[in-house]
Amino acid sequence: MSTEISAGSSLCALFRHTGGDSHMTSKFWKLLAVVLAIGVVAAACGSDDEEETVATTTAAPATTAQVEVVASGSLLDTVQARGTLNCGVSGSAVAFSDTQPDGSITGFDADYCRAVAAAVLGDAGAVDFTALTASERFTAVQTGDVDVLMRNTTWTQSRDSSVGMDFGPTTYYDGQQLMAR
Repeated sequence: MSTEISAGSSLCALFRHTGGDSHMTSKFWKLLAVVLAIGVVAAACGSDDEEETVATTTAAPATTAQVEVVASGSLLDTVQARGTLNCGVSGSAVAFSDTQPDGSITGFDADYCRAVAAAVLGDAGAVDFTALTASERFTAVQTGDVDVLMRNTTWTQSRDSSVGMDFGPTTYYDGQQLMAR
C-alpha cells in the first residue's frame, strides 16, 4: 500500500479500509460527522463584536443643469451634480454596445452603464452614451468627455501605468485558439 496521497485525493483516501474492524471505521465516520456538524453550528452561531448598521438611501431627484466640474470634488460628485453618467462605448460591437436604428444602444456594455447609473444616480436611464473608436477611447476618459469607459479594452501593464487611469474589474474574458482537422 502506498503512503503517498495525490493533491486531488479526498479525505476518504486518508482513511482507506485496510482489512481492520469495519465497526471501528463506521464509528469513526459517524464521530467525524458529528464533530464537523457541531463545528459548523458553532461557527454559524458566532457573533461579531461590531454592531450591524443598516444604511437607508433615498434617490435624489435628477437635475437638468449641466455641471462641468465640481470644484475640488471627485468624479462621483461631478456625476451626481450633473445628474447623468457619460458612458463611452463602442456603439458597433454586437451584443456589447450596438446602436439600434432608433438610436438607442443595447448590449452588455450598455447595460453595465445603466447599472452604474442606477447605483450612482438612482436612475438607470440617466446615461448619455458616446460611441468611441479604439483610438478615441483613452483620450475621451483623460479629457473628461466620458466618465467611464465600457468598451473592449485589454488591460495590460503598460496601459495600467501609461494612460493614468484606474482600470475597474474585468467584465469579459476571451481568448483565441487554433483548431485543425
